[in-house]
Order: sequence, then C-alpha cells, then structure tokens
Amino acid sequence: MPTKPNLVALLVLLFLLISCAPQQTPLPATPTPTLTWTPTIVWFPSTQTPTPYLPPTPQPTPNLRPTLPSPLLSDALQDPQTWMTGRLDAGVISAEQQRISLSISQPLGSLLSLRNGPVLTDFYLQATAALNLCQGEDVYGLAFRASDVGDLYRLLLRCDGQARLERTRAYQASIITNWTPLIGVPVGAPQKVKIGIWMSGREMRIFVNDHFQFAGRDAVWTEGRIGVFARAASKSPVSVSFEEIQIWAIDALSAAPLATPTP
Repeated sequence: MPTKPNLVALLVLLFLLISCAPQQTPLPATPTPTLTWTPTIVWFPSTQTPTPYLPPTPQPTPNLRPTLPSPLLSDALQDPQTWMTGRLDAGVISAEQQRISLSISQPLGSLLSLRNGPVLTDFYLQATAALNLCQGEDVYGLAFRASDVGDLYRLLLRCDGQARLERTRAYQASIITNWTPLIGVPVGAPQKVKIGIWMSGREMRIFVNDHFQFAGRDAVWTEGRIGVFARAASKSPVSVSFEEIQIWAIDALSAAPLATPTP
C-alpha cells in the first residue's frame, strides 16, 4: 500500500498530464436557413366578367333634301331672251340647243350670265354642267340670290375637284366655305356634273352628283335671281355649258338647320 507522499505525487503528475493535453476547438454553430416565401401558382385563375358592350343609340340621319314637289321652273333654254347673252371681251355667252354656254378665250377671263327671273327666296336649284374645256384651277358654277352681277351668292367648282361657296358684294368676294374636296366627282374634262343648291333662310346646302358636300350660312342676301358662271385660271380657253336647269320652291319649315353647319 503506497505511502501518503506517493499518493500526492501521483495526483500532481495526473494534473500536469491533463494540463498539457491539447484542447479541442469547438465547431461554429451552423446558421439556421432563412425560409423564403414562394407564392402559390394559380394555374387556372378566375376571369373577370366583362362589362357588356352597349352600342350607341342610333340617331336618325337628317333629311338634307326632303322630297320635292313638282318643279317651279324647268328651263329648256329655248328662249335666249331669258338669259344675259352676247359677245364680250372675255368670250361668248350663248343660249341655244337647250343649253347656255360660256366660252372664254381671254387669258384669266370670266363670264357670268343671270336669268331674267324669277326672283327667289327659298328654293332648290339643280343644273347639269357639261365640261368641254376645263382643267386644273379653271372654275365653273352657279350664282343665286343675285340682285345684279356684283351682288350675289355663288358656288364655284374647280376642275381639279374642289368647291367653294362665297358672297360677292359690290364685286368684292367674301368666303362662306373655302375650297373643299368634292365627293364623287371625277377630275377634268370632258364630263357632266350635276350641281344642286338648297337655299332656306340663311342656310345653304351643296350637292354635287347627288352627294351632299357641305353647308354654309349667311344672312346678307335674302332673295334674287339665278345665274351661271365660268372663269379661266390661265391662258388656256375654257368652255362650259349648263343644261337641265330646274328650280323647286320649298317650305322653310321643312328644312331644319343642321346642328353643326360648316363655318
């Protein structure tokens, strides 16, 4: 049995051995992964019920040219005395073979012929223009509510397919509706063009080849006669004849003004 000093020596030796033994380094703690939210995929989503389409309520088409009674005047152009005719500096105006013809030979010349009567207030005027020599900016057309050659309304049609509505007062022209492309009218000559003017009160409606073209308003001239007109835009001659001239009397109450007339 060992003695007491030996026991103490063994204990000291054991302590020294434990102190010199290598110390194990502890492993770092594994971080806890952060969970990411993944949205659930909806393979067949519900669709929103569409709002039913409600088409606009159709509005009645305005009757731009109500049914006309029998013509007030059908001019067969057999009496030259009913029109201003003759040989002028710009050319010749003649009424024969059931037509009135304007033949311009002067460069930039113009011709106007007024009918002697009747004096009209509200009416529908229709005539057919036969274009014989007419090109580019050469002009032909109708005069209406004319008191004389310097005071009237006139509708001018150009041979390149445009139209203009104007008032002349003391030979000075004022624009009512400026040059506007025509619908359904071929360009140039030879051809025939049907022209219609609806005049009621201060409102004018323009028809060409039975197509409504535009409207205008003016309150200066209230009555007058009708006429025909042509003008050369260059040195080239112009020849236009007017035939099948008819006039209908209309009731102003039957011609309601358009809601948005052309300025």
